Amino acid sequence: MASEPLLSSSAQEPTRRRRRPDMLGKAMATGPSEVEAYGGAKLVELCGQAASRWGAGLRASVDGEGGRPAPECFSHFDCSGDHLERLFKALIKHSDVDAFNLSVLRRALQMRGFEINAGNADDERLLEEIFKLLAQGGQILTMEAFAAGMRVLKQQVSLLPGQDYLSKRGILRVIDWSSEEVRDSRLSTRERHLQHLFHRPSPEFPTRWVHSYSPTHIEVMQLGVKYRLHPLAVEEFCLGKRLHPHVRKHAHDLYINMTLIRLKPASKKMLEEYRRDYKERLRSDLDLSSASRLARKRCSEQARVVVEVMHARVCLFVATPPRANRVLSLLSPWERLAAPLQQAPKPTAAGSHLVDARHLSSRELDLEEQENGDVFMNVLEMLNKDYSELRMGDSIWLGWAILDAAVESYSEVSLAYWARLDWYENNIEHKHADIDLVRIDRELIHILRKVEPLQALARHIASDEDLGTGVRKYLQNVEDEVGRVLEDIRRSLQLCHSLRDEVKAHVQSDRDMASYSLSLMAAFIIPFQFLSGVYGMNFQDSHGQGVVPLLGPLTLENSYFLFWGLGLGATALIWLCFTLRIGRCLRGLFSVSY
Repeated sequence: MASEPLLSSSAQEPTRRRRRPDMLGKAMATGPSEVEAYGGAKLVELCGQAASRWGAGLRASVDGEGGRPAPECFSHFDCSGDHLERLFKALIKHSDVDAFNLSVLRRALQMRGFEINAGNADDERLLEEIFKLLAQGGQILTMEAFAAGMRVLKQQVSLLPGQDYLSKRGILRVIDWSSEEVRDSRLSTRERHLQHLFHRPSPEFPTRWVHSYSPTHIEVMQLGVKYRLHPLAVEEFCLGKRLHPHVRKHAHDLYINMTLIRLKPASKKMLEEYRRDYKERLRSDLDLSSASRLARKRCSEQARVVVEVMHARVCLFVATPPRANRVLSLLSPWERLAAPLQQAPKPTAAGSHLVDARHLSSRELDLEEQENGDVFMNVLEMLNKDYSELRMGDSIWLGWAILDAAVESYSEVSLAYWARLDWYENNIEHKHADIDLVRIDRELIHILRKVEPLQALARHIASDEDLGTGVRKYLQNVEDEVGRVLEDIRRSLQLCHSLRDEVKAHVQSDRDMASYSLSLMAAFIIPFQFLSGVYGMNFQDSHGQGVVPLLGPLTLENSYFLFWGLGLGATALIWLCFTLRIGRCLRGLFSVSY
């Protein structure tokens, strides 16, 4: 009978309860088991029953409150070699016997959170059966047997009914390779997942890469148990701690925590078009024909890059010599760094590739877009090349390839921002220039803070003498590339600041011109206001007839024409003053140049 954790959580589905044991048996029969020496499928089955009887509390701590695991569960699920060895020695040292017997195993399980009822006959029988398999018929357990039993028990606890351990939106891939062949498997079914958890890689493929995108915390803990990851690293990823990029050495694992950024596919297409248009502009600069000038104008209208950056956090566990045979990469969901404040140009016959910015506004990418734009896809393509440097290398070379792909992605983002600023150099009077440049400046500073720690990270990794001289030279090149990206970002920041100053100058110039125009209009009205005041005064001669001083009687024949003639003449004189030398002096007061 199969273990209870592999059954459905609903008691009203007998059909599913019959299928799950068959699924486990099929999964256990498809490859070499990690516990083949200790009973194989039998041990997995017994541990499943033990987990369902004793592991309810552990499972509850994994689920936690609101889907967030309890902090103590990470220490309970610590199956790293150093931890289990310390626990093994401490239990023997503080026990009444000199060997790891059944009573010591019971105490060890109780210390690790298993709720064993010492007075229950079924619990005692089950514990004895597990002990016999691990002891291989003897009376004591070795360190290797104890570690193998603990890992199987913890895996079975994670498979207990509760939150679904298969991520609904993520990707879990296992790539095994040798110098001659690459086997890429997507663990999309429960059977494949169980086979991965309870089996070791085939001897034909000495190196393995496990890539998990957007894993649940239960998946991460399962991977931590299987590959004996350090609990601090598992806790950092599961709890989503926002730490600066850093690197640590845990036993024989090189742990790297850093931030990845990349362009969305639509922005990447715009950047490719910008590169083509830039080359066309360089050719048109050498050709002064009208057709070339028209082509250059069309390029300047189309080569506008709407930059939208996605960022995610990645944790790498790279096995170092002498066991350089495994790389584990955990990638959090891609999220948008910032929303674009300006829409892209609408599709035209000449530039139908451009996409409206409303297509760039989703919070997270769908699964298909994740795969098409994932940074790790470039590494996988390199791995699939026959006799490539990566295919012939070990896990250290794969770690270098992932770091190099990450730096290349940073470089592409930096170039996209430079393309955006280059467009603003020719369109500085655009209505959204001031707002967009402020946003670009803020995002570049944010990206600069993410890139700067990578240089120290790459330098720290390259200084590790255990990695070998061959790959260390490539890692030093990664450090140089990070320095070049930093320089490009700083140059973009300087250009952004210059453009912002230019935009401010243009805005101030427009305001000064508006003030000048209003002043000129007011000056044109002054003569008519003066004449209206004079004509409105009630001056009379000795006969009681209305007169205008210096102009004579106020009659229809002379007054109407005098009013408009004098007004237009004074207005023309004012216009000449503004136009000629006096006008230039007055305009100098408003700091307006023509």
